[in-house]
Amino acid sequence: MGKQDEYINLKEAAQITGYSADYIGQLIRAGKLEGKQVYSNVAWMTTREALEAYQQNKDKKAEEPSYSDRLKKVLTTPESLVNLYTWVAWTCVVLLVVVILLLAYVFAVSLDNRISARNLQEVQNRGYVE
Repeated sequence: MGKQDEYINLKEAAQITGYSADYIGQLIRAGKLEGKQVYSNVAWMTTREALEAYQQNKDKKAEEPSYSDRLKKVLTTPESLVNLYTWVAWTCVVLLVVVILLLAYVFAVSLDNRISARNLQEVQNRGYVE
């Protein structure tokens, strides 16, 4: 910020913006608005430029579409729907492959255990193992 004479007190800032002086002080303390403490750290002050910058930034944020608006746009745009359906289809394919591999592993382990048990039984029947 600039020179001391460029600063305005919170009461003046409140008149300019329509916000309360307390709210402006909160904005300064939160670091959302440029300002500083003066008079032995008792009073807060800011500049007109900082107020204008804050209000412009706030207006830009207000113009940004909300999450629900963006979601509606995605769900109503044909290209977005195609992308969404493609993503869902590929996710299903990947999950199906994982399930198939898991079932194949379970089957292989089960088959291996049966073969091992049969071989052990055969060895015991022939008398090789006591």
